[in-house]
Amino acid sequence: MQPVSEKNWIVRALASGVLKAIAFYVATVAGPFVVAAATFAAGAIDNSVSWMWVFMATSVAFAGAVVGILRFYELLQKTRIDGNLNCVSPSIGMDLNEPNGIWLGVNLQSNGDVPIEFEVQSLRTRLQGKYPPNKPYELKKLTIPPRGFAFFNDHAINVDPPSSASVAGLIDMEIKYGRPGNLKYSLRIKRQVFLKFGSERQLENIAWTEMS
Repeated sequence: MQPVSEKNWIVRALASGVLKAIAFYVATVAGPFVVAAATFAAGAIDNSVSWMWVFMATSVAFAGAVVGILRFYELLQKTRIDGNLNCVSPSIGMDLNEPNGIWLGVNLQSNGDVPIEFEVQSLRTRLQGKYPPNKPYELKKLTIPPRGFAFFNDHAINVDPPSSASVAGLIDMEIKYGRPGNLKYSLRIKRQVFLKFGSERQLENIAWTEMS
């Protein structure tokens, strides 16, 4: 059971997020109308201004507010971090230092216009019912440039590739990511992979599916 204080904190955080979202969308929708109404009122008060100029200024103010909000929203989308780091495909290859070594990993892509740093929290791979050696990684934290790519691979799994057959495997990875030095978001990547080997036990093709 969670402590009462922790439950209250969660409720407050959810309420704060909901209120912020409502305020943002209300401002987005109502903003242009408020600006246009203020412009119209200012023109109507000043009797020296003809109605033609009042209506024209109101239209320009409304259009300018709409364009300004759209540009601001585009900027937010470009600079946001949450949801802008994705797994585009598994990373699979043969280890040149081990005759039967095959490593599994992930290829990541940043969709943001700012650098995104990520750190591997856990990585578990399996192939043909076997696992890689439990050894530490030399590097667990990387920074992806804007709109860039990165990959992270597990240690090689020593398997005996079958001739003209398929082998099933698993990639299960958890990472933290965010702005450099502030990793506040989480990403879980879980993929089932299928490797097809040729008559000479060479890797011919790869398929994968997302797992919940």
